[in-house]
Amino acid sequence: MPQEEINYAIGDIEAFEEALQEAESAKINDQDPSPVAKEEASGFWNEFKDENSKIYKALKNVRRGRDIGVSLAESYNKIAENIGMPSVPLIALELIKKL
Repeated sequence: MPQEEINYAIGDIEAFEEALQEAESAKINDQDPSPVAKEEASGFWNEFKDENSKIYKALKNVRRGRDIGVSLAESYNKIAENIGMPSVPLIALELIKKL
């Protein structure tokens, strides 16, 4: 995935996070979130559901990369002891799987 698309996805996630924080703050103060925050959250969610959007593709690639990494670590653990290398701790693998 091109770096430009990764940066775009990161920007979208950060904007969504800010919109959620604003909405949470508004709720605490018994107010409505700003129209901008509502639009940002709604826009992100709509893109997130669209399989052709950049954010959907970026998150799918992140997950695929995580799955490949876990698979490699599990395969490595099967032979690590036989070649005198330390294994990847199982707790670390479990945490990564939950991401």
